[in-house]
Amino acid sequence: MTDPLDVLREPIRPVHPDPGFAARLRGRLERLVLGPESEEGRVSLTDESATTAAAALPLHTLTPYLAVPDAEAALDFYVDVFGAVRRGEPIVMPDGRIGHAEMALGDSVVMLAEEFPELGLRAPAPDAVSVSLRLEVADPDAVVERAVARGAYLERPVTDSPYGRGGVVVDPAGHRWMVSRAPADS
Repeated sequence: MTDPLDVLREPIRPVHPDPGFAARLRGRLERLVLGPESEEGRVSLTDESATTAAAALPLHTLTPYLAVPDAEAALDFYVDVFGAVRRGEPIVMPDGRIGHAEMALGDSVVMLAEEFPELGLRAPAPDAVSVSLRLEVADPDAVVERAVARGAYLERPVTDSPYGRGGVVVDPAGHRWMVSRAPADS
């Protein structure tokens, strides 16, 4: 008499579901998990970039959400200059504007979107920055130098002060960054 559990010892043979069924199931899951954006094919559960370590970062009590004139250019700047890591793919609205994107900076998340004047959402006006973002880095001199090389305006050169070493730049999207390193004794 054979053991009925012998079947469990056989090699696993993958079963490939009907492609139509798989597509319908994926669509239903995307609509349930991601909301209506997925119906337009803007977001996908199979995006590899959404599975990075940066995508697993939790949100903190306060998460900056920046308005920028060109989201792709801003993301490229933040990645190149500050070492940001993109979190997933940007959500592109039907009119082509980026309605939402995320990046990780250290242990924090920063969100951004392109301007939506019809909602009152605009990037800072030239010479009218209303918020400063303080970014702690290991080497403020190198970060400020990279920022200026990529088109940032140098508002204050890097200097030593009682609260650390740092400088201030305004990025090409109009946001003011206080790039700092705390004093060694803190």
